[in-house]
Amino acid sequence: MTAMEGRSPAERLPGRARYWALGRLVGELGHRFADGWRAVPPGPRRRWIAWMVGGLLLAAGLMELLVAVMQHLVASGALAWERPFEAHALATSTMSISSAIWFQTIGTDITLWILVLLTAGIAVWVRRPFRGLAIAFAYLVLDWVVRIGWATWHRPRPDLVLGGAIAPGFASFPSGHTGKTLVVYGLLAFFWASASRSWIERVLAFAIVAGLDFLTAYGRMRMGAHWPSDLAGGFILGLFWLGWTILALKASGVERAAQR
Repeated sequence: MTAMEGRSPAERLPGRARYWALGRLVGELGHRFADGWRAVPPGPRRRWIAWMVGGLLLAAGLMELLVAVMQHLVASGALAWERPFEAHALATSTMSISSAIWFQTIGTDITLWILVLLTAGIAVWVRRPFRGLAIAFAYLVLDWVVRIGWATWHRPRPDLVLGGAIAPGFASFPSGHTGKTLVVYGLLAFFWASASRSWIERVLAFAIVAGLDFLTAYGRMRMGAHWPSDLAGGFILGLFWLGWTILALKASGVERAAQR
C-alpha cells in the first residue's frame, strides 16, 4: 500500500479541491439562510431585530448597574465575607485544581465557539435562520456586555490559589464563563425542550444546563479565578440575556412564521 492509498479520502484531496468543497458548503449555507429568511414575512423580521437591539441596550445598562452596585458593596465592606468564605471552600474542596481547570473548559471561548458554529450551522442548514442568529448572538452579545463590565471596573482577582498565578490578569467581575455557559447551553436546552413532548426530557434538558453551569462556575472559583459575587454577576447577566433571547423569538413571531 502506498502512502497516498493509506490516507483518508479528505487527505487525498488536493489543497484547492478542499477549499472548493469548503466554499460549496459555505455557499449552500448562504442559500439556505436566504431561503429561510425570505420565508419569514418582513413584519416578524423587523420585530425580531427591534427586540434584539433593545435587549442589547438593556443588557449593557444592566451591566453598568451591576458594576455600580458591586463597587458600592466592596467599598462599604459588605463583601468582606468573600475572602474567608472562599478560603474555607477551597480548603475543604474535594475537587483538585487540575479537575477544576478541566471542568471550566465547558465554558471557555474555544469550546463555546465550536458549539455555536456547529449548532448555528445546523439551524441554518434546516432553514431556521433566526435560530441560527439567536445562537450566535447568545454568545456574542453576552461576551460584549461582559467586556463592558471589565472595562468599567478592574476588580482584582483572588490570590488564594497559588498566589493568583493561574488566574487571568484582567478584571474579575463578572464571570464571563458563568454567563456565557448559561446562555448558550440554556438556549440549546430551550430548543430541545420545545421540540419534545416528554416532561421528563424537558426537565432533563434544563437539569443538564444547571449542572454544566455549576461545574463551570465552581471550576472557575476552585482555580482561583473569581470571587463568589463574580459568579453571581455572570449568572444574572446570562439569565437575563437567555430570557430575552427566547422572548424575542416568541414575541416577534419569527418562530411561528418559520414553522408554516
